Amino acid sequence: MTEVEYFFSGWQPLGRIVVVGTLLFLSVVLLLRITGNRTLSSLNTFDFIVTVAVGAVFGRALTAKDLSLSEALAAIVLLIGLQYLLSLLKFHFKSFSKAITSEPVVLYSHGTLRQKAMRRERITEDDILAAVRAQGHTTLEEIDTVVLEATGNMSVFEK
Repeated sequence: MTEVEYFFSGWQPLGRIVVVGTLLFLSVVLLLRITGNRTLSSLNTFDFIVTVAVGAVFGRALTAKDLSLSEALAAIVLLIGLQYLLSLLKFHFKSFSKAITSEPVVLYSHGTLRQKAMRRERITEDDILAAVRAQGHTTLEEIDTVVLEATGNMSVFEK
């Protein structure tokens, strides 16, 4: 590879990126519209993995000459299809849902920080206080309960 090719290797690779990127982007948007809002909801662990994996496939498809559009699209359809299937299984089978989704965890309740739960979830008192402030409160005295949701968000319930 010459020095010039480090900066510009021709119009064909750029054209491929534009065409593949546009088609793949439109395909992903269409797939997400078909599978519904659940795919775009707050992320639990599995949703996060699917999102990262789809992004990785998308990025590789844009830059790798050895990966065709149809192969990248098949990988994305597979990932989104698995996410859709698992969300259906979670909906229909409570035991399956419990197996793949974290349960909400009470971190603070009725004036007491739940240290054991905080340690297990690696949440500090400062993290809880930040969530309380984000809800417009200044102290824990104004709060009844703080729950770490399966999505990783903290729900703050006033007294």
